[in-house]
Amino acid sequence: MVAQIRKLGAHLILMEDKAMRWPLLAEAAKRYGWFITSPYSSPVVGSTPFGIEGYKTIAYEIFEDLGRAPDWIALPVCYGDALAGIHQGFLDLERAGAVKRVPRFIAAEAYGSLGRAIASRADRVEAAPIESATLASSVGGAQSAYQALLTLKQTDGIAIQVGNDGLVELQELIGSLEGLCFELASVMPFAAVRQLRDEGTIAADDLVVCLATASGLKDIDKSTLDWEDVPVNSEAQEQVLETAQIAVQQIATQMSHVQPGVTP
Repeated sequence: MVAQIRKLGAHLILMEDKAMRWPLLAEAAKRYGWFITSPYSSPVVGSTPFGIEGYKTIAYEIFEDLGRAPDWIALPVCYGDALAGIHQGFLDLERAGAVKRVPRFIAAEAYGSLGRAIASRADRVEAAPIESATLASSVGGAQSAYQALLTLKQTDGIAIQVGNDGLVELQELIGSLEGLCFELASVMPFAAVRQLRDEGTIAADDLVVCLATASGLKDIDKSTLDWEDVPVNSEAQEQVLETAQIAVQQIATQMSHVQPGVTP
């Protein structure tokens, strides 16, 4: 992430403590008139309304592709800007008569602050304890915002806490099936949907959209921690081909267990 920011020519400031950025940004807005595009209060209440309006277009694009509203939309959630914006987009479509109802939303979160608030029927979101660091750094906040909680309440939505276990494996499964490499946070909605399907909350014929928010190249350092270096091959061509064919057969066998119709 830092490399991407630097490549775009931005002035980068790394803070020792994440919470230190909020008073810094607030003072910059006051002193220099900067337009702050991210949240700069604690607890977080959400980003600039212009950003929320931008997220509404995701709802329009989903409707354009499907011709209807899905039954469920699952996405990774930290402060809930995208969650709230997409919800507002579907409310626009409902008011315009384009859709009959708004989808139910699933918030895949790292630490569970929304789930705790819903379980306790609270009207505010308190910070959840951080027992271990999440691999999904894009949604690595311990406290979501009220806008996310409100969306879940208004859509009869569900918050699912997704831990690190199995996250990298699911990322690689999606990659092998779809040819798409998602960041680990973007894999979380698929994990949440799989859990809700297993529990019977999501019906087999429900139409579900999982929103992936970024490329896996964004956090490749975290998803390859267990990798070993690939050795430089010096074997004969025939041996290389035989070894590769065995590997291909193994991959095809693995895929056949999760995708009907795929045979080695």
